This record gives sequence, C-alpha cells and structure tokens, in this order.
Amino acid sequence: MKKTGFILFAIFFLVGTASEGITGEGVAIQRVITNTRSELGQLASSSKARKITELMKKFDTQYETWSNSCGGGENFDPENVSDACKSMASQMRETGILLYGSLSDYLPDVAARYEQGAGSANRIINKKAVGRIPGGKI
Repeated sequence: MKKTGFILFAIFFLVGTASEGITGEGVAIQRVITNTRSELGQLASSSKARKITELMKKFDTQYETWSNSCGGGENFDPENVSDACKSMASQMRETGILLYGSLSDYLPDVAARYEQGAGSANRIINKKAVGRIPGGKI
C-alpha cells in the first residue's frame, strides 16, 4: 500500500511539475506579447505617428483638390496642364517627400519592437529546448 501511495505521489508530482513548466512558459510568452503590444501602442501614439497621420491627411486633401480641379484620373491630360495644376502637383510632391521621410524614421522603430519581442520569445523557447535532441532528451 505504501508503494502504491508513493507511486501515485510521484506521478502527481511529475505531472504537476511538467504542467507548471508549460504554464510558466505560456505566461512568459503572453507577457512578451503584452509588452510588445504595449510598446507598439506607445509608438502609435508618439509624435512621429501623429506627424505621419497629419501628413497623410494633408496629402489626401491635396490629392482630392488636385483631382477635382485638374481632371485627375481618366480625364487628366499631361500635355495640357495649367500652372495652378502644376503648383498643386508640386505641393503634393513636397508633402510626399516629407511623408516618406517621416516613415523612414518611424518604420525602423516598429521593426525594432517586433524584433525585441521575437528575441524574447526565442529565448523562452530555447530554454526549453536546451539539452534536447530530435526524438528525445540527451
């Protein structure tokens, strides 16, 4: 009877320890996901993101004005463009340059947040894989 009790205790202990490790790993991965989302949210509300949003709105307004005034789309005749339409196109080009410049500053920050999260997740996964080979433990 004592042997059976010990065996049952050992089984419950091993199962509990294994599930605790799996649960701990899941919690750690969830923490990485939450932290990455939080950092991306902070970045999305940053002054860089606001500047990009403002430039995109400005560009959209400029394009709509140009399109309505200069026969944009199918009706546009590049051979017969007024000075006003050339000026509007120049303004759109300047706004586009500012927009792409802002994006070139912003997108590496987004990539860095994702890379940081991926690195943290890989460290968690690699901890579990240490000492294992395909097909079983070393």
